[in-house]
Amino acid sequence: MKYKERLRSVKDYIRLPLCYNHWYVAGTVEEFGQEPVAKTLLERSIVFYRTEAGDLVAMQNRCLHRSFPLSNALREGDNLVCRYHGIRYAPDGTVVRVPCQDQIPNRKLHVYPVKEVGPFAFIWMGNPDQPDWKKISGIAVPDRPRMPNGA
Repeated sequence: MKYKERLRSVKDYIRLPLCYNHWYVAGTVEEFGQEPVAKTLLERSIVFYRTEAGDLVAMQNRCLHRSFPLSNALREGDNLVCRYHGIRYAPDGTVVRVPCQDQIPNRKLHVYPVKEVGPFAFIWMGNPDQPDWKKISGIAVPDRPRMPNGA
């Protein structure tokens, strides 16, 4: 049976498996600044922001404590501070401070590898320990978008 014959309805299309071990365009590099921005990719809510050095960070958009969206968090230096209870997360996803608590739990947010190529920011949605850097190095992107009049 041919592939297109298996897709008989929108429900059939929705049930197709998602391909995680690939690079995806998360947006243009200009879309991401130091303030947290939420995006949903492959049914996963992800928060993007830049560190003070300008590095792009992508991590799960939910606090580990009460699932508060970190896209609404405050940024202190390179860390995101959850507005619910003030838990601080480093760019590598580790918990670095919990208010009113001396012992910091050994927990970590899911962090996604990202790479900026030309005008685009790419994200690896698969296993964060195994991004296929060869796939991203072969992508040809323009230095700047072409204008409709050819300029």
